[in-house]
Amino acid sequence: MKKQFKTYLITWAVLFVIFNLICFLTPSEVDGMTIFKLASYLGQGGIEMVSKLGISDVVYNKYGGAFFAGYLMIVIGFAAQLVCTYFACKEENSQKFFYKLPLITISYTFLTISEVVGIACIIVPDLPLWAGVVLMAAVAVVEFIMLAKANAAAEIISEKDDEIKARTSLIKDITGEVKDLLDTATEENKKLIKPVYEEIRYSDPMSSVETEYLEKLIQEKFIEIKIRVKDNKAVKKECDELVALIKDRNTKCKASK
Repeated sequence: MKKQFKTYLITWAVLFVIFNLICFLTPSEVDGMTIFKLASYLGQGGIEMVSKLGISDVVYNKYGGAFFAGYLMIVIGFAAQLVCTYFACKEENSQKFFYKLPLITISYTFLTISEVVGIACIIVPDLPLWAGVVLMAAVAVVEFIMLAKANAAAEIISEKDDEIKARTSLIKDITGEVKDLLDTATEENKKLIKPVYEEIRYSDPMSSVETEYLEKLIQEKFIEIKIRVKDNKAVKKECDELVALIKDRNTKCKASK
């Protein structure tokens, strides 16, 4: 996941630098005059209209109005995007990383929205500062809510996955150990252990409160069998008892569904 973030970081940095160059290196004057006097481009009718508003001449001040509110909007958008992507890519578990992909999607979407709103605040001549702040706050609040919901959903699904893995690990682990024991046992013990393996390999892997006690007995009985096999002792009785315990567990699993 670190490789994805490194690639993203390079892209992010390039775009951020380009944005700042466009924002601050574009001229605020042409031929020594402030970019543009709106009234002069509207003609006589435009000047009269402007005069009725009590404004003698509308001048576009590049850094006036909501310029810096718009600039701040875009910077916050870039920063939020970077933070969200960092935490999403920080996840080492590929499945959990997949669950957090919506965070990146939402971040990209709102980065675009933030840039549009921010640029609007910058290019609209003398847009009131309060208007820029309100727009900036509205987009930020909506983004925060959507990111919080997406992150909560990812956490809930991840926790559910962890719970399922924990509840299925016992039977899967024992199945693997029985297989290992079967492969290394003597021919005589293999015939006794094989029914245990056949019974447990097709068992429901999902544990429950109803099966916890039986699973504890299964663990204890299997440990007993391993010790006896290691000491070259007979295990017929123990294997028969273990098969019976596994069957009882399987019955309870079916009854609980």
